[in-house]
Amino acid sequence: MSAIWGFLSFTNKIKDGLSETMEAPYKERCKIDRYSRQQNAYLYMGCGIQHITPEAKNETLPIYDPGSGICFNADCILDNRSELLSLLQVDDAEPDGTLMYLAYRKYGMACLEHFRGLFSLAVYDENAKTLYLAADPVSSRCLYYYRTEEFICFSTLLEPIRRVCPDIPFNEYYLKDYLVAPGLMPNIVSTETPYAGIYKINPGCYLTITGDTVTEHTYWTPFSHKKSYCYKTPKAYGKDFRELYTECVRDALRTDGEVGISMSSGLDSASVGALAATLMRKEGKTLYSYTYVPYETPEFDRNRNNVHDETADVMKIVEMHPNIKPHFLNNGGKNCLEFISDGLNIMEIPFKAIVNFPNLYEVYCHAGGDGCKIVLTGQTGNGTVSHGYIDDVLFDDYQKGHYLRFLRYLNRHSLKIKQSRKKELQACVSYFRHAKEVYRKQGRLELSPDNSFLAENILEDYPYAERFAGGGIPFLEAVPMNREFYYRFLYNKAMLTYLGELDTKFGLATGVLLRDATRDSRMIRFCAELPYHLFAYRGTPRWLIRGNFTDLLPAGLLENWMRYGVQNSDWLLRVKRDWGAVSAELTAFFSWYQINDATCDAARLIDSGRVSEYLRSISGKGPDTANYDFNSLTFAKIFLQFIGRENKLLQK
Repeated sequence: MSAIWGFLSFTNKIKDGLSETMEAPYKERCKIDRYSRQQNAYLYMGCGIQHITPEAKNETLPIYDPGSGICFNADCILDNRSELLSLLQVDDAEPDGTLMYLAYRKYGMACLEHFRGLFSLAVYDENAKTLYLAADPVSSRCLYYYRTEEFICFSTLLEPIRRVCPDIPFNEYYLKDYLVAPGLMPNIVSTETPYAGIYKINPGCYLTITGDTVTEHTYWTPFSHKKSYCYKTPKAYGKDFRELYTECVRDALRTDGEVGISMSSGLDSASVGALAATLMRKEGKTLYSYTYVPYETPEFDRNRNNVHDETADVMKIVEMHPNIKPHFLNNGGKNCLEFISDGLNIMEIPFKAIVNFPNLYEVYCHAGGDGCKIVLTGQTGNGTVSHGYIDDVLFDDYQKGHYLRFLRYLNRHSLKIKQSRKKELQACVSYFRHAKEVYRKQGRLELSPDNSFLAENILEDYPYAERFAGGGIPFLEAVPMNREFYYRFLYNKAMLTYLGELDTKFGLATGVLLRDATRDSRMIRFCAELPYHLFAYRGTPRWLIRGNFTDLLPAGLLENWMRYGVQNSDWLLRVKRDWGAVSAELTAFFSWYQINDATCDAARLIDSGRVSEYLRSISGKGPDTANYDFNSLTFAKIFLQFIGRENKLLQK
């Protein structure tokens, strides 16, 4: 793997020192094994290569051929090397970047249809005076670009572009999206960034860029093809799912280093771990697993189905797969607010997952220290391999009039969880009638931000309905997914480009490559074709795993349908434990902005007065466990700290 960056001038020669300016952020913040570059008067391309695979040591990126006038650069790891080696008739020692270059020379940009794996690429054709930028089908590797009439600049990280072009203003719509949108995603438009004019490449797309135009071309979606899976029986679908999932995990294991996994006892990461351990055991290899456990003792939870400490359940998985070497981490008991500065330095954008990020960073750092070059995850498994909440499938059948199957599945599920079938039916009908009404009104979005610390005028000059619709968010209310809604969720481009940013940047910061087999384009395609009721076949939630992994996962995990692993369950306890110091720091931080926010228009989106009033109301006891306002407060702090960080960055 690697990181790539470059600059193409349409008019004047490149200024001295530009290559050093763009390269500097990578050397300051990333764990990269070596650097290389190609440069002439008008074009510069740089590459930072990580030695994840044996072949990576021989990478020669960027590649420049003066005869053809082609300069090729790529951030890549291929999962179909053997196919390309045969197709191109070259030696199997050739590195992935060279294979991609040779495929481009043979097929042009149609080469993208021959690649499977993680990649972004940049190709400049001197004769056509055209630059091509591309991302893989799920944007696993982020790539930014900024174009003016005089030049175009691209980079895996944002900061190199910002250092070359320090006068780029904030994208006010993006900033408002971050503050207004629900959930943990900071963005709702897939291509936009916090900066006006800096964009990301969409999944499954490439750009054709000249001095006059930027044109987007789509080369892959999970829906624009003939069906690959069309069986008559659930058993046949289950068999093919297991084989495909195994192939996706096997491809993710290619490295000459150790392999780790960020693993809970949930069905998504646990299934990845079970498959990986099985494959690695045949080669006598160890899988290093890393699991978050609470540092503080969780408060009493009346819901006995919630599991706050997953140590025991993970150890049950380890007993079935003894080549898993478990590690249990708790981030030294630190409270999550201590990670905000580090998180902003890594992500370069305002983020919301402050509860998760510190623990993920600890996992990746430990894995790198143990010699792991690959760290497996299952972060998108809830949308693919372990999708199938019973409400989703029942609602789809109810909405489409499949009442007999609806009743069969509801009856079996009720019997399994020992609930009254009559009460369950009454609850479903009431809930689904409400959901149908929400679906009916989805074109008329009425937004009332649930963050109480936002300025009253934040919705002025902000086309929120259009932006939410453009980002694929059909409505804000929590309702079950029918099949059509699931399609939007399964291949939501904004979600994919954000996850690509997360994986790419955390990987560069810690020196490992993050691989999510549950987000493999082949798995997304399979799920797009699967008959929807099979996600909860015969009333079994998450049937793809529960129905096809009985030999690989403990029966207790598969049979307990109501079990729910509560990750990071002690995060608020840590904050309350440190409340004296946390309260003083938050009060000082927001007080400063209340006095100085006139220095930045973006800061005025936060009502610092409301923040101060809230902090005074909880000054003695700290935040209430069930109080949503404290989450909103952390988002406001991250937002303002991001603004301050960017203002400092411009001074470099």
